[in-house]
Amino acid sequence: APPTPTYIKLSSLGIDVGSIPSNSDRGMSGDRTQPSSDPQSYSLIGTIGIGGMSISSDGQTLYLMNIRNNSLYALNLSTYNSTNNTADITLKGGPYLVPSMGCVNGVQRSWAVKYAKGKVYVGTVCDASSGSKSNLRAGIYAFDPATTTFSAQPVFDFPLTYPKGYTEQGSPNVTGWYPWNNTFNSSKLSPSSTSSTLSYPQPILSDIEFDIDGSMVLALMDRGGM
Repeated sequence: APPTPTYIKLSSLGIDVGSIPSNSDRGMSGDRTQPSSDPQSYSLIGTIGIGGMSISSDGQTLYLMNIRNNSLYALNLSTYNSTNNTADITLKGGPYLVPSMGCVNGVQRSWAVKYAKGKVYVGTVCDASSGSKSNLRAGIYAFDPATTTFSAQPVFDFPLTYPKGYTEQGSPNVTGWYPWNNTFNSSKLSPSSTSSTLSYPQPILSDIEFDIDGSMVLALMDRGGM
């Protein structure tokens, strides 16, 4: 039997990751046989909550991304590592705002966090939410814990207009990434107007890893799938 989990309550540390109304306040039926329309949760995906997390190599600091305010936070684990009491976790630093990529026709959205070789790397995208595919872009910034500053320029950035396979077998014409969209009905790009298939890939740079040769490995996930 697993132990009862304990949680780090970020609000007690002054970290506001946003919230969503309760099921009843959103008009969600308690009857599992009835359909539920949930437009509020649909639009809030990828805009509130926690993105990536990573622990420093010495195990003393937990870094996390607050996707609500596009900022990195550092939590002090040094006392917790001895007591195993989450109440002993404290805010070490933050918010550290991720530098601007100069997004055009959209908003910058950050998620990925990776501690490696004394620095913290974060992944961010321009969501092109008020533009077109050509405005989609991704970048990686490096954060130095010693100076608590980000690199002024991304250590790597690239457009998200590269060739990409389709997400759904019945919609082979839906390829590549699309601008972020909060309107459910316009997220259906299936070839048939009567199709119930939803296929609208929206990019989130969700994870960063490093190979033993120093190569950076990036993962992108689909907000539309979430």
